[in-house]
Amino acid sequence: MEAAGRAGQEMSLAALRRHDPFITGIADVTGQVALYSFSPKDNEWEKTDIEGTLFVYKR
Repeated sequence: MEAAGRAGQEMSLAALRRHDPFITGIADVTGQVALYSFSPKDNEWEKTDIEGTLFVYKR
């Protein structure tokens, strides 16, 4: 199972490097996140249309 996880991480790293060639490694990853924006006018958080996997990586 560890080999499969490592292979998946290498694929993710290769895909991320297409956007940022200076990536040296993945520090952390979470499978599902959603971006919210705060509206001072309404004093509440509003969900945006941005959702997906979040990668924290090292350069």
